Amino acid sequence: MAYITLNKSNFFHNLDIIAKKTSGKDKIALVLKDNAYGHGLLEVAQ
Repeated sequence: MAYITLNKSNFFHNLDIIAKKTSGKDKIALVLKDNAYGHGLLEVAQ
């Protein structure tokens, strides 16, 4: 079974960096493909 470990702090830090390079977080679109590659679409989206 596949698994992934995400660090929420790092994720949101990276998101903030991307937001600073764009017009803000409301201009960023995240795409989850194919059930998040087996990691569970709902779990990853949360």
